[in-house]
Amino acid sequence: MQMGQAIMPADVLVVLGSRDDRVANYAATLLENSIAPICVVTGGIAHGHDLLATKWQEGSEAEHFAGIMLSLGVAEDRIYIEDNATNTGQNALFTYDVLTREHIHASSILVVTKLYMERRALATFQVQWPDQETVIRVCSVAQTIDQYCSDEQPLDAVVNIMVGDLERIIEYPKRGLSKQQQVPANVAKAFGMLKNLGYTNHLINDR
Repeated sequence: MQMGQAIMPADVLVVLGSRDDRVANYAATLLENSIAPICVVTGGIAHGHDLLATKWQEGSEAEHFAGIMLSLGVAEDRIYIEDNATNTGQNALFTYDVLTREHIHASSILVVTKLYMERRALATFQVQWPDQETVIRVCSVAQTIDQYCSDEQPLDAVVNIMVGDLERIIEYPKRGLSKQQQVPANVAKAFGMLKNLGYTNHLINDR
């Protein structure tokens, strides 16, 4: 699920909102280190009663993350907010719309997300980002899964989400929503085993 891509300077950071504040912290560090001059923080209010539900009571994912980044010293004029997206495809499309409205051309973007979301985010942006000439890379905090899990991100919930994300990696290319990925045999086997063990709380529910 992790891509392990080298972190290269980009025209724009695209920060994917979620229930994990560490993504916002990391994005602030990247901006502090001049990886990009600006960022778009993207994410609406998408999850109220599932494993991806946010911990705070009010406000969008983007507004919450932007608040964290401002508190860490990121200048307000470096942050653009997109607070309508409710899925990863919309994160891509609506972020592009924000940049277009602001007359900002991005020849390269760096998508900042959770460690297990890297592959799905990249595969989605590669298909749904309107400008196919844009160089798209992805990154997350460099951690192992053991380091990532915590009281706020318990292992059981994380594994459920990862199983659901892998299902989306497999199924969404068939719907034209993301780029086809090669799934190794051992990963496919682990996917089946985890489903059989009951890690099914984040599977696609529209079938």
